[in-house]
Amino acid sequence: MLSIKDIVASYGVQPVLNGLSMSIPKGCLTSLVGPSGCGKTTLLRAIAGFEPVKRGVIEIAGRPVSAAGLKVLPEQRGVGIVFQDHVLFPQLNVAANITFGLSRLSAVERGERLSELLEAVALQDLAHRYPHELSGGQQQRVALARALAPQPSVLLLDEPFASLDQRMRTVLAAEVRDVLVRTGTTAVLVTHDIDEAFAFADQVGMLWEGRLAQWGTPAELYQRPAERCVAEFVGRGAFVRGRVEDANRLTTDLGAIDCDQICRYAAGTPVDVYLRAEDIVPAEESGITATVRQRRFRGSRILYTLVTDFVDGLVSYFPAHHSYEPGDQVQVRLAVQDPVYFGR
Repeated sequence: MLSIKDIVASYGVQPVLNGLSMSIPKGCLTSLVGPSGCGKTTLLRAIAGFEPVKRGVIEIAGRPVSAAGLKVLPEQRGVGIVFQDHVLFPQLNVAANITFGLSRLSAVERGERLSELLEAVALQDLAHRYPHELSGGQQQRVALARALAPQPSVLLLDEPFASLDQRMRTVLAAEVRDVLVRTGTTAVLVTHDIDEAFAFADQVGMLWEGRLAQWGTPAELYQRPAERCVAEFVGRGAFVRGRVEDANRLTTDLGAIDCDQICRYAAGTPVDVYLRAEDIVPAEESGITATVRQRRFRGSRILYTLVTDFVDGLVSYFPAHHSYEPGDQVQVRLAVQDPVYFGR
């Protein structure tokens, strides 16, 4: 449904996207993630037709819409867009906002489409309300319904939940995913929130400095990051120095780690092992001595940031009844099931 082939885009002489390619099948929900300035918003704007490409081709439903010397107008691409700030018409009620772009349909067809969309976004009882009478989540659902109304080939979502509180973001992201799955919509979500991306998407594209660092399922990015930048972005943790001992074992400054899969480097190769919170667990005794640098209460658990003689920034979850303050010493041990590591 959406094909991006070796595109290059820039602002003036500053390149933003550099040889980026990806292919999104019909009905796939995709997230684009990455740090600020990595190019994800520029890519979304290029797909929408708001930014030209200097090289490469963008195709939607098999039709080229962007290339060097080619730029199909945004309104002719069959693309729907949901922005962060909703952009609803304040003088129109919910029904009129949703059907605003359906003037080509007959009154009967508009009414049928409106009923379908109101049901899809669970706003059947609010059709006659105005935007100022709705909550932020309800306004976002109206914006989603309006974008879906013309039945676009691809729906683009530009950080649509960023203005909502964390709880509402989680709830609404799940609701939006359900709507898009039911309607078979191909969608691309741009977000800086990795939890939001993983909860929403079938496939995730991690952008780094204008290129695609990795493309895969959420599980693949988390469990098998292709690059250091991916590991650090998708999971909070710290690198510790180590080496490959043999085909099934790594040694690190914090202890040995057994590999479920055969190590991809030869014995003796220096490596950096990325340790996340689930890899470091409390030890009753004879563990690794660490000093608490920071604590964050998470209800039944407390997330501690730890410092050892060998590494700063380890993170570990402790049960809430094990309460420590910054400066306290604790005992931890390695509990790595599936190590993430890179050659040095």
